[in-house]
Amino acid sequence: MEKKKICVLGLSEHQLNGIKILAKNFLIIGIDSDQSAVGKKFVHRFYNISVLEKEKILKICKKLNVVRVLSFNSEICLKSQIWLNSKLFGFSLKNWNIVLNKSRLRNFFLFNNLPCPKFYYSKNKSVKEWSKFPAIIKPVIGSGSRGVFLMKTIENLKKVLVDQKKIYSKGFIIEEYIPGIEYALEGWCINGKFYLGCISRKFRSDPPHLYDKFLNINISHRILEKKIIKLMQLFFNKVNIDNVPIHAEFKFYKKEIYIIDLSLRGAGFGVYSEILSKIINVNTDKLLLNLTFGNYQDEIVKTKKKFTLIFFNSYEKKKIIKKKIELKKLKTFYRVIFYKKIVTIT
Repeated sequence: MEKKKICVLGLSEHQLNGIKILAKNFLIIGIDSDQSAVGKKFVHRFYNISVLEKEKILKICKKLNVVRVLSFNSEICLKSQIWLNSKLFGFSLKNWNIVLNKSRLRNFFLFNNLPCPKFYYSKNKSVKEWSKFPAIIKPVIGSGSRGVFLMKTIENLKKVLVDQKKIYSKGFIIEEYIPGIEYALEGWCINGKFYLGCISRKFRSDPPHLYDKFLNINISHRILEKKIIKLMQLFFNKVNIDNVPIHAEFKFYKKEIYIIDLSLRGAGFGVYSEILSKIINVNTDKLLLNLTFGNYQDEIVKTKKKFTLIFFNSYEKKKIIKKKIELKKLKTFYRVIFYKKIVTIT
C-alpha cells in the first residue's frame, strides 16, 4: 500500500529535521524555489517553484491527492500553508487571518485589552496621521527584521518609505517606540493550555535598522515567566486556535509586557528545531507533527540549559572567523548565523 502524500513548503537547512521525520511515514511533495535545496533528496517529488505561487501548488496538490500541506518554522511558508489547507480541506481562515497580518493582530490585542504598542496602519504610504517620535516602522506582512527601522523624525520616515518601497508594498505599520529590554518566547498551546518552552533576551543592532545581533536563550526570570504565561493563556483563550507552536517578541517596560510581534510557528535559525529540542529534551519537530495529527499527550517540561546564538552581516564573516576561538570559550555558545543581506539606510 502506497504511503499517503504530504506537501511540504520549504526545504532549507532549518526545515531538514522535520522533513526527515515526515519522510519515514509519508511521501513528501517538496516545494522550494532553490533548485539545490538540502531537503530535496528526502522528497518523493520536487517542484522548483516559489512557495508564494499558491495557485500552482494548489493544482499540484489536487492532482497528487495530498492529505495535508505543512511547513516548518517559516513565516512566509506558513501563510501559504494555511491558505492551501483551507482550499483543499475546508480549514477555517477566520482566526488564522488575525495572526497572519500585523495590523489585524494589533487590533485583536487592543479589542481584547491585551497589551501592545499604539500603532497606525497604512496601505497608501500616508503618514500624515502619525506625529509621535521616535517610532518603529515595519511591513504589515513579513518576518526576520526585514524592513524594521527606528525613526526619529517624520523626514526619516518619509525617506524610508521611498527607499524601501518594495518592502512596504502591501502596507506598513508605524508603532510607538517602547523602551526597555526586548525578549522572545517560544512555546505551545496544547489542548487549550499554554506551555512555555523558553524566554530569550534579544540584543539588537544600533538604529535605524533593527536586527538581531545575538540571543541569550532560556534565561531565568520568574516574574517575567509568570506574566508571559498568564498573557499567552489569555491570548489563546481569545483567539481559539489550538495545538500549535508560538513564537513571540515583546518588550518589558515598567513591569508591563508589550507584545510587538507574534506568529504561530517555531522560530527560525535552528532555535525551534535544534536549541528548543535540547531545552525540553523532546524533538520539537516531532512534537509539531504530533500536534498536527492529534497524537500529542505529554506535558512540556523545560530544563535550565542555556544557549547563545550570534548573528553577523556577511561582510563581517572574516572578522568573526578570526574570533572563533574566543567564542568557543563562551560556555553557552551554540552557533554563528550570517545574514545573507542586510538592508541599510542613511
